[in-house]
Amino acid sequence: QAAGVDERIAALESESAEHEANMAEILEDDVSRLNALKRVLQEREDEVKQKITEKTSDLVEEKGGHEATKATLVEELEAIQETLRKKEEELAGVQGDIDALDEKIDKVEAKFAKQLDKLGAEREDIEAEEQKLEAQRSQLGEEQRAIEAKVKEESGRKAQFL
Repeated sequence: QAAGVDERIAALESESAEHEANMAEILEDDVSRLNALKRVLQEREDEVKQKITEKTSDLVEEKGGHEATKATLVEELEAIQETLRKKEEELAGVQGDIDALDEKIDKVEAKFAKQLDKLGAEREDIEAEEQKLEAQRSQLGEEQRAIEAKVKEESGRKAQFL
């Protein structure tokens, strides 16, 4: 019986060794295929990188030109903004001067408005005085006509007596 077990163990070991050899061969083939696929993949990647470089080199160059233009424009814009800031400060100063002059004008106008109000009141007083004088002149004219009428009447009586 022991010999039968030994035979089976030997058969299993032989089968195992054969299986291991087959597996090693399969693995070697698989590794070989994987390495071949890696080489093909690497070649394709290199081709794609080359094509990318070829296709983008002009664009990269053009981009560089645009970036240089952009930098120039940014500098110009900053200079314009600085000029604008200075002009705004200058404008604020001029506006301050204008505001101060407006205040002075308002004060002068207020002063002369008071004088005009006084002169207006004086004018009203003078006009009232003129109206009084006109009324007196009118009254004196009536009185004078009345006196002349009496003188005429008296002269007429005198003439009757003579």
